[in-house]
Order: sequence, then structure tokens, then C-alpha cells
Amino acid sequence: MAQVLIRARQAGSDVPGTEVSTAPPPPLPWLRSAIWIAGLVSVAFVLARTWEREVGLRASLQSGDLVRAQQAAERLAAIGLDGPEMRTVLARAAVQLKRPDVAQAQLQRSLALRPTPDGFVELGLLHEGQGSFEAAAEAYERALELAPSDVEALHRRGVALLALGRDAEAREVLERAAALAPDQKLIAMNLARARSRT
Repeated sequence: MAQVLIRARQAGSDVPGTEVSTAPPPPLPWLRSAIWIAGLVSVAFVLARTWEREVGLRASLQSGDLVRAQQAAERLAAIGLDGPEMRTVLARAAVQLKRPDVAQAQLQRSLALRPTPDGFVELGLLHEGQGSFEAAAEAYERALELAPSDVEALHRRGVALLALGRDAEAREVLERAAALAPDQKLIAMNLARARSRT
């Protein structure tokens, strides 16, 4: 009798109480709640990111509200969305609003996050605007270390070197810029100045 019952269970017979269930076990109640919470957090994250980028950052910069734009940038950084491009955009806005202190801080943050040619060029332009041509030339050189064919960095370094009286170096750099962008009249004009002084 015992052998018959064992065989019936193994074969999945019609003996009452011996059916083998093939349905998956019901999900744990906490798992369903966790999935819902994760979904809600994801939606909240996307909404917060979109709001801060569009309203907090972009709209504030368009209206000239630098303080609000900085606050939006800090909130984006707090949720892991900081980046050199955003900091460079803030720096440009600060320069236009005549806030070189804010521009410098934002550019240093940008370059600390990831050194980029654009960040170093912006830093060079900031130094130029303050009459610090040595610091400007160095910033442009750093940009060229990352992107040797960056025409703007070449041109601006040449201009900074001319301002420092380093005419032979300026001529060499401006010749490289002119070779890469032969149609840019401003480069050609500054190259002519360098050639006339060497």
C-alpha cells in the first residue's frame, strides 16, 4: 500500500492530496510595495531633474537671476547631475553679469569635475578680461594640452602672448591657428601683428 501511494505521488495521480502545483508562489507583499516605491522615486527624480534644468537653471539664466541658477545647479549636483558643461555655462553667465568672482568659482568647479578645453578657454578669457595675460596664456596652454588643434585656444594664446611681448611664440601659435582656420580674419590680423613685430 505504501508503495502504491509513493508511486501515485511521483506520477501526479488523481489520489486526493497528491497534486503537484506548477503555479509560481504568490509574490511577497513587501516586494510589491518595494517595486511601487522604486517606481515613484524614479518618477520624482525625473520630474525634479527636468524642473531644475528647465525652470531652475535655464529660465533663471535667461532672466539674469544668477543666484537662482546657482541654487538650481547645487540641487542638480545633490542628485548626482553635476557636470563641467553646466558649470561652464554658469561661468559665462556670471561674466556677462559682471560677476568675475562667481565665474572663477564656477570654472574651477568645472575643471575639478573634468578638465575640458572649453573650461580652460573660458578661464583664459576671464583672466584676459582682468588683464592677467600670463594666467590667460597658461590657461590656453592647458586647453591645448587637451586639444592641440583647438583654434580658439590657439588664437587666444597667441593674443595673450602678444600682450606679454612674447612675439616669436605668438607668431608660431597664430600660424598654427591660421593654418587650421584660414578664413578667420581676426586670426589673420593678429598674425600680421605678430609678424610685424618679429
